[in-house]
Amino acid sequence: MKQLLSLILSVLVCYQLHAEPFKFVALGDTAYGGAAVKAKYHELIDLINQAKPAFSIHIGDLWGAAICNEERYLEEFERFERFEQPVFFTPGDNEWTDCNRYAYGNYENVSRLELIRDIFFADATSLGANPMSMVRQADISQFIDYVENARWLYEDVLFLTLNVAGSFNNLQIKHERSIQEAFERHKANIAWLRDSFRIARENDLPAVVLSMHAEILDASTADDYLPGEFDDLVSEIQLAAYRFGKPVLLIHGDFHKFIIDRPFLESREPGRYGNITRLQVYGDPDIRGVQVGVDTSKKWVFSYEPIYVE
Repeated sequence: MKQLLSLILSVLVCYQLHAEPFKFVALGDTAYGGAAVKAKYHELIDLINQAKPAFSIHIGDLWGAAICNEERYLEEFERFERFEQPVFFTPGDNEWTDCNRYAYGNYENVSRLELIRDIFFADATSLGANPMSMVRQADISQFIDYVENARWLYEDVLFLTLNVAGSFNNLQIKHERSIQEAFERHKANIAWLRDSFRIARENDLPAVVLSMHAEILDASTADDYLPGEFDDLVSEIQLAAYRFGKPVLLIHGDFHKFIIDRPFLESREPGRYGNITRLQVYGDPDIRGVQVGVDTSKKWVFSYEPIYVE
C-alpha cells in the first residue's frame, strides 16, 4: 500500500486493470522558415489532430535563427493551442541557448530560459487545447526552478522530459553565468532521471520514454564550448536503462534527420544496453512527425510510422 501511495504522489496515474495499446506523436525542429513553412506546420498539426493520438511530445526548436523576443514565445504558445490533444514540450537551443547570438537578438540566454518557464510552464499541465496533468520536478524536489522537467504515466508507461539543449547544452566558455547554469541544470537532470527510473523499477512498469532536445551521442565540440558536455548524461542513461532492464525509448531532435536505431549496443558485451532505442525526429525542412505505437503486450513495445503533409 505504501508503495502504491508513493507512486500516486510522484507520478500521476491513469489506473486501469490492463494497459491498452495507444499512440502518441513525437516532433520537433519545426517551422524555421516564413509564412509558407508555418502554413505547412499548421497542416501537420491538423493531421495530428485527425490521427487523435493520446498526446504529442515536441522536443524543441520552435523556430530557426530568429529574434528571441517575448512576442515570438507568445505566438508559439498560441500555436500549441492548435493541438486538440495534449502536447508536452521540452525546450530546444533555438529558444534560449542560442539567443545571445546576433541573429537571435543578443539576449542574455538565461533570461530567455526564465521567460520560457513563465510562458510555457506556468502550470503543472501540458500544453494544447485539452491539457493533461503532469508532475514537475520543481513541485516535488529541491530543484525548485526546473518546472520544465516533467513526467507522467500513461497506460503503465512512464514518460519524462529533461531540459538538455543543443549548442553544447549552454556550456559556453565566454559566459560564466551560462556555465554555472549548465552545471546546476545538469544536477537537476540527473536527479530527475534517477528518480524516474527508480519509480519505474520499483513499480515494475513495462517501459520508459525519455525525451529531450539535444543529440547527445554525436555532438562535436567547438572552440567556444567545454568538451564532453554530454558524457555524464550518456553514462547515466546507460546505467538507468541497464538497471531497468526493459524497453527504453530515447526521443530527441537537434540534427534534423529521421533515425531509429539502438546506438548503445556494445559488441564486447552482446545485448548490453540493447533495450535502449533512439528515435531522432524529423526536422526542418521536413515538417513531419512520427506516430509511435505503444503496446506493452509486445516484446519491443514501440512501433513507428511517419506522419506528414504530402
